[in-house]
Amino acid sequence: MKKSKLTVTIGITAYNEQENIIRLISDVLSQRGESFTIQKIIIASDGSDDLTVEKVKNLKKKHIRIIVGKEREGKGFRLNEIISTTNSDILVLLDADIRLEKNDFIQKLVTPIETKKADFTCPLLVPVKPKNIIGKSIFISDTMKNYVQNRIRKGNNLLNCRGAARAMSKELYTQLYFTKSVHEDAYSYLFAQKSGFKFVYVKETRAYYKLPSTLADHWSQSNRFFSGRKILFREFGRDKVSEEYHIPFLLEITACFLSLIRSPFYTLVYLLILVSSKIRSLFLIPEDKWTVAKSAKFAG
Repeated sequence: MKKSKLTVTIGITAYNEQENIIRLISDVLSQRGESFTIQKIIIASDGSDDLTVEKVKNLKKKHIRIIVGKEREGKGFRLNEIISTTNSDILVLLDADIRLEKNDFIQKLVTPIETKKADFTCPLLVPVKPKNIIGKSIFISDTMKNYVQNRIRKGNNLLNCRGAARAMSKELYTQLYFTKSVHEDAYSYLFAQKSGFKFVYVKETRAYYKLPSTLADHWSQSNRFFSGRKILFREFGRDKVSEEYHIPFLLEITACFLSLIRSPFYTLVYLLILVSSKIRSLFLIPEDKWTVAKSAKFAG
């Protein structure tokens, strides 16, 4: 008897993504795999006031559904909408500002869930190489982070759970409800851990994203990262959250030392940016809405 394929829903959250949304949908439509079938693609627009909604509607494909949010409610709100409208075996959540590397991206991402080795997976996220000083400095920081993150529990850790691309089993996503948008990626990881679900980092498949290339955009993203932890403390306890974010001192120093050897100028620039970001975050309140980093979007 032929084994039935797993059903997969692709959920894409978007705010003003007219430049990239069709490219990402094309990436999704090109996906191939032996063990799954894409049941539907849901795009949840969070109050977009550009051509995002119009471009999706113009595709006129019956298995592509768009949720048109008139107001800005935040990513967490839109994720809840996506979750409430599917019953697929697996839910793959994507941000609208990324690109998928190959047409086996989804197959590789869902395989650990299919084989019962995980309930929750994330791919390797690779930044597109930037061109200016700020972008190149942030790119160096991403290289340092990857060095560190891949050496903690073989990559199966909170630091590798990033909201741009995730896959979840039905058992997990039907229990998940986002109360806030700030740190929603870390929230999903900590919720899964607390509820006894297993996370696996799938470094064999990758998605691409664009780094911010201005200080203002980087500060905006950093504020969400640093100040958003306070929300996680309230939900999961300071000790648990701090433990998951902890990086061994020797590992951190080694990554920084190697980076200084390879690229001293950009590493020093990034360290200055990092200090300024941490100082600024002490005086800012995290917002629950998308703060758009325009320089971190793929150009048309």
